Amino acid sequence: MNWFKKFKMSFLRANFESSVLLCCSNLIQELLLDENNKARDSLQKTIGNNCFDIIREKSSEQDLADCRKRIIDKVTRIVKSDNPLISMRRKLISLIHSDTLNRSFLLEQYGNRRQELYEELNKYMDDAEILNSDETASILFIWSEAECCILRCLQSKYFESVGKEDWFSGYCKVYEMFVTSLFDLTLAQIDKEDISIYSITLPIQKKQVEHFQKELIGEVIG
Repeated sequence: MNWFKKFKMSFLRANFESSVLLCCSNLIQELLLDENNKARDSLQKTIGNNCFDIIREKSSEQDLADCRKRIIDKVTRIVKSDNPLISMRRKLISLIHSDTLNRSFLLEQYGNRRQELYEELNKYMDDAEILNSDETASILFIWSEAECCILRCLQSKYFESVGKEDWFSGYCKVYEMFVTSLFDLTLAQIDKEDISIYSITLPIQKKQVEHFQKELIGEVIG
């Protein structure tokens, strides 16, 4: 019976992979490529962000084709991994990081000091070609929002239950507090102010983020 069990598992896995990829392709068409789509309009209204409209309006046909391929490739790696659920969570966590960091740069509370934050945090960037700026923050925020929406739809349909109080929501809140403390500490250091309170809170929040990651994916990914 072992051969039958293996055959059955292989069949189920292949069916799962093809179903997820087909759904992903349809979502990209509906949310990103279609000129008029009620599902996209409803989703954008729910999240309070016209990310898909902005991408479609500002991208060439080739850009959109490249975008579609990039997302499909990412989802393909997720479904073909040894543990698709963990791979999906890992990718969503990475998107939360990009979304939160770049959205925080654009908040009104940092409006007058964004350039200072960019310059200070750029000192720690590994890739000199992708430095923090208004342009990169806006682009990365919009793309992260769009990709996150697509993956969340797939997560809900194929991977695990989602809701307003699921792990995604909890992690977003924890990581947002971490980024806020990071920005406040950075500005305090620039102003040569007392940083003792931030020196206490930031490591605590960093540990909370890492603990959350270990609980969700079994490792810390930064």
